[in-house]
Amino acid sequence: LASRAAGRTGTLELGIRPEHIVLGPPSGGVPAAIDFVEDHGRFRITSARIGEHAIKIKLGADAPVAAGEECRVGLPPERVRIYEGGRSVAPVREEIP
Repeated sequence: LASRAAGRTGTLELGIRPEHIVLGPPSGGVPAAIDFVEDHGRFRITSARIGEHAIKIKLGADAPVAAGEECRVGLPPERVRIYEGGRSVAPVREEIP
């Protein structure tokens, strides 16, 4: 991600779709706090925080997660988009599996 953001001078934002965030990655990840879990039958939408930043995570219906829990989340670099001034920058050139 750092190489894709290099040379940018404005405020950058990261974007990732909720279904691409990995709950409890096998290694690494960043700490997150689960605020709320919405059950939608075949899947769950989890509202969480990474520091002060709110995120949504789409999980399977049987995902073992509950409000108030601390966890780790993975943000696969190939799925993260970078925005500057509301516009997408540094498009991903790698092939996504």
